[in-house]
Amino acid sequence: MNQRSRITGQTTATTPPTLGGMPVVHHDPALNLNTDTTIDRVRVGQTVTATVTLTTIRPTTGSRASGIVTALTGPQSAIVTFNADTNRRLARILVEGNRLILRGQVTVVNGQRVLDVRNGVAVNV
Repeated sequence: MNQRSRITGQTTATTPPTLGGMPVVHHDPALNLNTDTTIDRVRVGQTVTATVTLTTIRPTTGSRASGIVTALTGPQSAIVTFNADTNRRLARILVEGNRLILRGQVTVVNGQRVLDVRNGVAVNV
């Protein structure tokens, strides 16, 4: 994939985001321990937190939404889903390009690890 530079007009190679391997923080309540890991290494059903950039978002059926987020530290990305209630609550911050801290459960959709978001806040950096 190439991207045209706004300054020089030349194209440069860019690294497209890769699904999976996105960094997350997992909290183990039994050990009261936070662990830096990736979404691929967390068991399904576990709650994680991720600091991300919202790359794309689109509405789905029943006032739900889904999208793709990219890690702030590299090209790793993940699919995220928002139930109808979460989508309504977070509507003002669910704007493409926003940096967010998202918290939710890891689920599997069509064999792909997905973050089902329960809460989120905008990051002002």
